Amino acid sequence: MAGGYARQIPIDKALVLDASSSVDTDFASGIGQLNALTYEWSCKNLSVVSYGASCDGVLLNSKKPVANVPSGTLRSGVQYQFTIKCTSTDGTSRSNSKDVIVTGSPPKTPTVAIATTSTKFNPTSSLSITGTVTANISSTLSVVAYWAVDGIADLSSIAVSQFNRKFQGSAVQNGQSFSVVFLPNVFIAGITYTFTMFAYVDPGVQATSSASISLLVNGPPSGGSFNVTPSAGFSIGSPSETSFLFASPNWVDDPTDLPLTYEFRYYTVSFDQSSSVQQKSQTPSSFAKLPFGAAANNFQVFGYSNVRDALDALQVTGIVSVVSRLDSSVSSSDAVQNALNGSLSNALATSNPSLISSVVDSAVTMLNTVNCSLAPLALCDSLNREGCAHSPNLWCVQNRL
Repeated sequence: MAGGYARQIPIDKALVLDASSSVDTDFASGIGQLNALTYEWSCKNLSVVSYGASCDGVLLNSKKPVANVPSGTLRSGVQYQFTIKCTSTDGTSRSNSKDVIVTGSPPKTPTVAIATTSTKFNPTSSLSITGTVTANISSTLSVVAYWAVDGIADLSSIAVSQFNRKFQGSAVQNGQSFSVVFLPNVFIAGITYTFTMFAYVDPGVQATSSASISLLVNGPPSGGSFNVTPSAGFSIGSPSETSFLFASPNWVDDPTDLPLTYEFRYYTVSFDQSSSVQQKSQTPSSFAKLPFGAAANNFQVFGYSNVRDALDALQVTGIVSVVSRLDSSVSSSDAVQNALNGSLSNALATSNPSLISSVVDSAVTMLNTVNCSLAPLALCDSLNREGCAHSPNLWCVQNRL
């Protein structure tokens, strides 16, 4: 519901209740949504004297996506609960309801609304929330607006923008937007935070208006696993090349965050130089023909999976190593040639971009493999350094951070 789940409205202003962004996710997007839902607004008085009493009579257009409450209808200091019930028109009687708590405030106090309908965000991304303050005041007065987050006393360490501002009366007469931007990685996944924008007239504060919105911090997919089978085989380009199965089964997430996508990757020396097996896809498994691992590293190839939800929250799985050897009957240059002549031709015939990219990456990896027998991975690991990768026997030269 647009505007925030809790807000204050001057009693001399009309109240607009907007649920027009509601959608039925089982309906086709676009014009099909126009008739996908029916709307029913209701009102309940939350004052001590009349708690629970119906106030449906204050509503205009109560069967429309956007309902109105005329100015002069609400009472100052009284709380009202407005509820929108959206019901599917497909005959299944599926429905959902949302509430907004509105408090009447004295005349001439500012009106505050939050311009977002989001309910969830990723903690690894910066968060921007925009509010709007409107006040019918003289240009000689000002409006002070500021943001607050429940449970966080000081926003200075987490906000990268101003979170309190003063606006001239002329600027707010037709509505003035005010955004706050928060740093990534400051909110905890799985926690719901309430963000509130306050505003009051300065000088001569009569009352402070506010609007609030609660946002859930999205968490990544969980509960699944990752494996590569078989545990050993022959590299691409070998006479008996092995198809390794990359699989990430049993990952789960909130139903609203589906579908999940799976990306499979591998590397032979450095995680930062990994290659693709499968680009982002809803398929939780993929076959791959891998390059041979470095002899100094016991021919190991290291695989992992990136599992994402619909909001792009990422879970990087644990790393699994398999042994991929070059068949002794062919040279490394022959294996590269075989991969390009055979496997690449087959991949091109499928028109599968992930398969084509995987074959090319495997061939390039083998082509760039150097002799690292004097700098085995176990030795470099013990020195907290990256292994030899680009120059033959260059001894553990790259420091890890």
